[in-house]
Amino acid sequence: MPLVPWTALGDMHDRIALGRVRLVGWGAGGSFKVAYSACPLQLAYLVDSDPAKWGTTVWGIAVRPPEALREENPADVAVVIYSAFLFGTEILAALESLGPFSALWPYAPHIAGRFVDALRRGIDPAMTRKPPARDGTGIVVQGPVIDGVTETVLRYHAGTSPGSHLVLSTWSTTPPDLLDRMAPWCDRLVVSDPPAVPGPQNRNLQTVSTAAGLAALAEAGVDKALKTRTDTLAAAPDILERGAALQAAHPVRFPGTANRLVISERFTFRYLPYTMSDIVMFGDVADLAAYWSAPLDERSFSPYTPDWRATSYRAFSQARGTPEIHYLTSYCRRQGREPEWTVEDHWAILRDLFMVVDEGWFGLFFPKYGFDDLRRYGTGPTPAAVVDRNLWDRLAAGSAAAWAEAAAVDIDATTFDAMVAVPPGTWTALEAGASKT
Repeated sequence: MPLVPWTALGDMHDRIALGRVRLVGWGAGGSFKVAYSACPLQLAYLVDSDPAKWGTTVWGIAVRPPEALREENPADVAVVIYSAFLFGTEILAALESLGPFSALWPYAPHIAGRFVDALRRGIDPAMTRKPPARDGTGIVVQGPVIDGVTETVLRYHAGTSPGSHLVLSTWSTTPPDLLDRMAPWCDRLVVSDPPAVPGPQNRNLQTVSTAAGLAALAEAGVDKALKTRTDTLAAAPDILERGAALQAAHPVRFPGTANRLVISERFTFRYLPYTMSDIVMFGDVADLAAYWSAPLDERSFSPYTPDWRATSYRAFSQARGTPEIHYLTSYCRRQGREPEWTVEDHWAILRDLFMVVDEGWFGLFFPKYGFDDLRRYGTGPTPAAVVDRNLWDRLAAGSAAAWAEAAAVDIDATTFDAMVAVPPGTWTALEAGASKT
């Protein structure tokens, strides 16, 4: 795949800043508008696979067919993939057929500098393999091995948490040479057969690989762990120690659960019930294992089709339209707490079983799906408004105004359609009359 590896992002960032690389965007739809409004880059033009868009402009930027890239010198051009969320894999394959171009997710240039600095501080070039684990903490890195990325993630954690048990949980379909390259950087390499049915948005794949990695930590006697991904870097220092301190300061409110799970605000939506961020999590291994024990979902659908997107927030949630909803509602039922399918219940579960922290607490680097400023979406019933640390603190303190806000939102009259690939400027109408707190 032509994605610029993390280890080369610093050089690419410098080339872009100095104007030494020509940027072409791929994707001229709603995803482009969302990403470009948050992180504008100097684009020569856009390409799109839809012939109806050729010859038009989007916000003054010309749209051309992908074949236009054949006129470019790949050494001087980087392609920014704006439709990554829906079509990233297909676009990368199509781009490879057009030439050896470098590719970037749209937010990577914007944030590359600080994360390249984190990598340089965290990766010891003299280290040839991870030291043996010696304490009761662990890190699970789960998902497919991504060449140029996953090894970097492992080396970072091996250098910054050398005493923790580091587990890579991936698939038996991984090329053996890639597995051989990963092995020195973890205490244990867990290889599972992929489930026959990946599930909607690959939810079964994530369930199986995460559960297998957590089982390996449990066998090693690990008590507390960070769950992260093979394409994600949690670069903040001392996460394991700080996570345990947060748990001690905020005892869990639900019997049968050892401690709270610490989660990020990104993708923990306020008004779509039971949508909770699962990119990176900290918690007790027993609680994490319970969370990642959701039954496999053998349905086949995409929540981005018009029928799904036109459903109300409540109906979408009841149908478990996203993996996050599937995981959280399964966890609640396992804990003996039947979902009530309301915003109030969603917030109460977050208050009682979890702790929501600001994105910077984890030092999250997840370039595939975005890094725009979450504060720009407001706190009223806008589609992308999140449950941030401020709201969580107010819920934990019993703020009457916060709970009144939850009760005021009509999730039967609001559709999920507004949450997908909509330019932020179109959300003003949704905020009219919102109960601001």
